[in-house]
Amino acid sequence: MINAIILDIDGVIVGEKIGFNSPNPHPDVLKALPNVREKDIPIILCSAKLQI
Repeated sequence: MINAIILDIDGVIVGEKIGFNSPNPHPDVLKALPNVREKDIPIILCSAKLQI
């Protein structure tokens, strides 16, 4: 049973590969996230970069 999914944003969800995961997440990721939410699995996004 999956309790939650924790995803790193920088370099994983959004990275430096132009057309693959930059400037936006890969289309497969964008398609998968709503399916996960429909199953009531929390999605937690994290980043080491602090923006104020």
